[in-house]
Amino acid sequence: MAGAALLFAFLDISSGILQSTQTASREIVTIMQGIVLLAAVVAYEIVRRVREREEAPSHGRGSPPKGWRHDRLKQSNGAVQELHRQVQT
Repeated sequence: MAGAALLFAFLDISSGILQSTQTASREIVTIMQGIVLLAAVVAYEIVRRVREREEAPSHGRGSPPKGWRHDRLKQSNGAVQELHRQVQT
């Protein structure tokens, strides 16, 4: 957090210097700050997804997909079996 604050402060100060020497405009610094912020958000999301994947229990073949509750799976299996019985009769 402190590193980001220092980087943004450096960009703000250097924007004044760059603008006075007509090397770059203030908008360039604003775009750079936006890119840094966007990169931080993307990096956070990537780390969150990797951690979530590592912490998730591994399911063997035939396991219900993530988010399925076992009682729903039993209900759907029961409904399929009932439908199968009706078709056979």
